[in-house]
Amino acid sequence: MEIKFSTKNDKQLLATEAWLDNSVETILYGGAKSGGKSYLGAALIFGDALIYPETHYFIARKELNDLRKFTTPTIHEVFTNFGLNIDEYAKYNGQDNFFSLYNGSKVYMIACKEEPSDPLFERFGSMQMTRGWIEEGGEIAEDAKSNLWLSVGRWKNDVYNLKKKLLITANPKKGWMKRDYVTPYNKNILSNDKRYIQAFATDNPYLSSDYIKSLSEEPNKIRRQRLWEGNWDYDEDDNSLVSSDALTDIFSNTINKTGKKFMVVDVARLGNDTTVISLWDDLELYKINQYSKQTTDVTIQTIKDIASIEHVPFSNILIDEDGIGGGVVDGLFGVKGFTANSSPILTSSQIRERQSK
Repeated sequence: MEIKFSTKNDKQLLATEAWLDNSVETILYGGAKSGGKSYLGAALIFGDALIYPETHYFIARKELNDLRKFTTPTIHEVFTNFGLNIDEYAKYNGQDNFFSLYNGSKVYMIACKEEPSDPLFERFGSMQMTRGWIEEGGEIAEDAKSNLWLSVGRWKNDVYNLKKKLLITANPKKGWMKRDYVTPYNKNILSNDKRYIQAFATDNPYLSSDYIKSLSEEPNKIRRQRLWEGNWDYDEDDNSLVSSDALTDIFSNTINKTGKKFMVVDVARLGNDTTVISLWDDLELYKINQYSKQTTDVTIQTIKDIASIEHVPFSNILIDEDGIGGGVVDGLFGVKGFTANSSPILTSSQIRERQSK
C-alpha cells in the first residue's frame, strides 16, 4: 500500500524526513503547544503499519484513558485524510487496547504510569515492537522511556529493512528530554542519531487566529513560556524550594564521592513506629536499616555497632533529638542532634534571644 502524507506544516515535513532517514533513531518533536504533534505521531505510526504487513507498533502515554480520549480522535482524522475507512482498515480491540489492521499489523496503546509493583517499568521488557511513539513525553519517567526504547527494532525490522525508530512528542518540561535533546541541540552537539524539531503554534496553518491569540496572551507566565514561546528554560514557580534541574540531578548524580561516611537516625521506641538508620557515602544514600520496638539503650548500642562496622565517625552522626531521641543523643558523646520540623535558619527573634545570653 502507498500512503500519502499531505501537510502544509513544514515542521511536520522535517520530522517525516527524519523518520525516513536511516541514520536517525530517535526524534523529539514539539517545544510548544499545538504544533501538530499528535497528528504527526498518528500519521507516522499508522502509515508504517499500513505499508508494512504484520509489523507491531506502540503509542505510549502516562494514562491509557488520555490516549482513548485525546489521541484516538486524531487517529480517526488521519485515516480520513488518508482516504481510508478506519473501521475497515484498523479495528480497535477495547479489551486488550490495540488496533488490529487489515494486513496483520498491530498498534498497541500503552499506559506508562508508575506502578509500585514495577518501579523500573520492567513490564515493557518482553515487548517486541517495530517502532514506537511516546505521546506527551513530559509525563513519562526516564526509566519508562528507556525500556520502551529497548522494545523497538525487534519485530520484522530485518524483513523490511526498517530502522528502529522512536518518536517523542512533547511540550517543554525540564528533565530527560531537555538534557538529552534540547541542551545538546542548543550547544550544537546533538548526536547524528537524534533529532530535535521545535514546532510552534504558528507553524500549524490549520489553527484559528482566535486560538493563537488566546495562547499568546496566556496570563500565567510559566504556561506562556512553555506553551507559546516553547521555552525549555522557563522560569521556576516562585513557590518552588528546589529547582527542577536540581530534582532531575537526583537521578543523574555526578558528584565524586570522597569516602566520607555519614549516619542519620530517626529514633522510635516501643510503639508501632520504627527507628530508621540511614547511611550515606557523601551525598549517596547506600543503606537503610529499620528496627522496631527497641529501648533507647538498645538503639544506642545499635548505632555504636553500625558506626564501627561502617567506619562512621561520631561527629558525622546526626540524630533526631525530638522526644526520646534526646536520650539517644545524650548517650552518645560527640554526635549531633537536630529537631525535626524546626527552621534550619534562625528567626530574628531567635537571633536576638541568643545574643542576649
